[in-house]
Amino acid sequence: MALSIVLFFCGCDWIFGPDQNPPVCIITSPADSSIVSGVVDFRAEAIDTNDVTCVEFYADGDFIGGDSTENYGKKWDTNNLGEGTWHWLFCIAYDPSGNKGYSDTVNVQVVQGRQQDIFHGQFELPNGYYWSVEFQAEPSDTMSGQARVVNTGILSQFIWLDEDNYRNFQEGRSYTPLFQADNIVELSVHETVTTSGSFYLVFVNTSGSAIICWARFTLDK
Repeated sequence: MALSIVLFFCGCDWIFGPDQNPPVCIITSPADSSIVSGVVDFRAEAIDTNDVTCVEFYADGDFIGGDSTENYGKKWDTNNLGEGTWHWLFCIAYDPSGNKGYSDTVNVQVVQGRQQDIFHGQFELPNGYYWSVEFQAEPSDTMSGQARVVNTGILSQFIWLDEDNYRNFQEGRSYTPLFQADNIVELSVHETVTTSGSFYLVFVNTSGSAIICWARFTLDK
């Protein structure tokens, strides 16, 4: 007579072991070695195999605040910091098991009342994807910058949107851009901001192949 043994397992940390893998945490804004001023939009991305419960934001080792939403970000006020001083930023992401994922350190320079860096760097954009950068601006500020494709290919669209139209863009509805250029190899922009609020620079690739872009955009206060 054969003996059958059936085992049922549910939530078996004791079989597979507890989760010991920390989240991946990346600062998306501001960029390393950038110039910042005023109230800075400090943002991060965090990824974990289970979930991310919170991201904490630090400047010069001091806790700025935590964010448990998927758009991880905090405002960092530099108005009382010295002209031309350098400061270091990092983030910590937490998962449900209490594992911590540390970002790399980003160093930025505070230059009050002059030029603020929106983005400076290089990124890869797969076919069928878009990538965006958020920034805050006030009337009479000037958004300017350059972008170019550094490999063989074309950037399908560059779009500058306010918050409402960016939401429409994300949801696949019609939108009205503040500025738009199509089929770009190289781009130069110099535009004046007319209203206050959150704005988005959107890079769209529907060219059929992955592209690598370099961009630098600043805000003149």
